[in-house]
Amino acid sequence: MQDTVFTENNDSVFIISFRPGRNTNFDGLKGIISINNNNWAIQNVIAEPAGVEEGISLKVEQMYEFVEDKQWFPVQLNTIAIMNNVVISDSSSSIVLGSVKDTANSKVMNVPFGFGKSYIKDINLNPDLRNRDFSSIAIEMDPEATHRKEDFWMGYRIDTLTEKEINTYHFVDSISKVENFEQKAKTFESIMTGKIPWGYVDLDINRFFKYNTWEGFAVGAGLHTNDRVSQVFRVGGFVRYGFGDKTFKYGGDLGITLYNEQDLELQLEYMKDVTETSGINYFDDKPGFFKPEYFRNFLIKRMDNTEMYKAALGIRTLTYMNLNVGLSKSHKTVTDDYTFGTNTDQTNNFNFTELIIGFRYAYGEKFIKNMRKKLSLGTKYPIVWFQYTRGIDGFLDGEFEYNRFDIKIEKSFYTKYIGETSLKLAAGYIDSDIPYTNLYNGNGSYRAFTIFAANSFATMRMNEFLLSNYMAIYLTHDFGKLLYQGEKFKPEFAVATNIGFGFLDFSESHHNTDYNTMNHGYYESGLLINNLLNLRLYKLGVGVFYRYGPYSFENGWENLSGRITLNFPFDLNRN
Repeated sequence: MQDTVFTENNDSVFIISFRPGRNTNFDGLKGIISINNNNWAIQNVIAEPAGVEEGISLKVEQMYEFVEDKQWFPVQLNTIAIMNNVVISDSSSSIVLGSVKDTANSKVMNVPFGFGKSYIKDINLNPDLRNRDFSSIAIEMDPEATHRKEDFWMGYRIDTLTEKEINTYHFVDSISKVENFEQKAKTFESIMTGKIPWGYVDLDINRFFKYNTWEGFAVGAGLHTNDRVSQVFRVGGFVRYGFGDKTFKYGGDLGITLYNEQDLELQLEYMKDVTETSGINYFDDKPGFFKPEYFRNFLIKRMDNTEMYKAALGIRTLTYMNLNVGLSKSHKTVTDDYTFGTNTDQTNNFNFTELIIGFRYAYGEKFIKNMRKKLSLGTKYPIVWFQYTRGIDGFLDGEFEYNRFDIKIEKSFYTKYIGETSLKLAAGYIDSDIPYTNLYNGNGSYRAFTIFAANSFATMRMNEFLLSNYMAIYLTHDFGKLLYQGEKFKPEFAVATNIGFGFLDFSESHHNTDYNTMNHGYYESGLLINNLLNLRLYKLGVGVFYRYGPYSFENGWENLSGRITLNFPFDLNRN
């Protein structure tokens, strides 16, 4: 729909309202856009999701002005946020952090829980700026923000508060105290950061409980000092007991921030733990429940007892690159009958000394930063990880000399009316004869029925393959609600195909173990039906994968693997 008005300068402004067509089924926007015939530019735009959103939904309003009679430029941005996850209930109503449900009239009123107003002034259309003048930090939280007095904010506030806004603040404060919103906000922050603040230390949530096939259920504790102790250094440790292997694991680390602006940090680490046999680890890998690959950890059943010392130096450079250089010394002992070596000289424990140089490059990535964490806002470009490992013989008791190259690339993109496609490419190469412990295992995640672990082979048995070089492609296309969307039942369909190739050099050195290689190519495809049950904080679904090609089984049932899918309505890619 279109209408026309005139400005005080006698410019014509064409007002256009937009929304998805009737009976269309995609995540579109609705709103109003105003076009000024002076240079035919946008003068004002208001947009919000056309349908009910899961998680956080935003309504934005942006206003432009004709600056210096040369260029239209944005001068004000208003953001209204609604969260539809956490429910607070009493006998008469329930609040969903931004929505109020009127039980008597059976309707939901969306009430925003957050307002943001941004003003741009002192505009210079031709600034003398270079690329290096721009930081990757889009928003940085002032650590003293919550302690500032009213006079401080008045010095920066463009407009004054109306009586209605002042009364609203008082009302929200009173509701906040009654419903204990501050504690709920801290709980949500703990979920996002993986840490619970407790005085001068942060408790590591991921250290409380752990499960995998080798250790069984494991309980433990982990903590680190926080910024209340020091903004320069961080020290912490962990301890864990596995009821399956009946063994204590422990470790500690020290981080020293040398230059905060460039994330220059020295990291020292010690651990006596178990590590996955022939697993793959990048320098920025951190445990996290919300990571797509997390649930594969439950299925690991072959591990090595590992004692490791490590020193690493990390820095953010070239704006979008994280660079890390480290030196590690580790001693690994296998936990089964495997031995490595010649027929006359075999052993089951190994010493490695490794020089590791790695980087992560995410062009265009932006962050929100506070004192405790840096939260990625993502990027529309591919993210690339590369890691080079040099095994050193004769230094710090190292017994193996080799070169190892690991790379992975991840990219997601949305196609209108089709959905979101996610692609991950991974490859690795090792040029020398080294033990099973530091090779590649194929990245399987098979159980007849288990939780779906993204970016792994759902039908591949754990440690079914042994490889010294490999390449894998994980391709998933999520149609979302495009295929079907009922009034209450809103399943989300996705299809996936995974392909892998791999080879093993120096096979004569591995004894007392069964394995295969992927010379002829490994293939599997699957169907996922997400959001069959929406529990607000997460959505449950089901799926099935089928294995075909050269490594398929004669019994068709053995090629199948059932899955439970678990998806969260917010994205927590933390750095």
